[in-house]
Amino acid sequence: MPRTIADTVANLASWLYVLIALAGVGFTAPNLKRSRWSSLFFAGFLIQAILRSVLNLAVPWLSRHSPGDIPRFFIATSVIGLVPYAALVVAAAGSLSDVTRHGVSARHNDS
Repeated sequence: MPRTIADTVANLASWLYVLIALAGVGFTAPNLKRSRWSSLFFAGFLIQAILRSVLNLAVPWLSRHSPGDIPRFFIATSVIGLVPYAALVVAAAGSLSDVTRHGVSARHNDS
């Protein structure tokens, strides 16, 4: 249980991260068939939500039962955490590339 206001704020901020990732899942899920990049956005947000939830639940448990494993746990979650960020960057780059390409081809068709 959080003992101070700072602990409570940190705990709320950490769960807010999960909520934002779940909002990303919710926004991308209905669009899975509309864009080839939406599944990558969906996967990135979903992995972030799962990973952050595991982090929020496991760290308090580890600190009580196995504090020596916390550094290895943080290393593992940091490395795994790169995957959703990479997926979101690739999906954003692909989406922007598609928008740019379609915008250019539409302008050439108008002339």
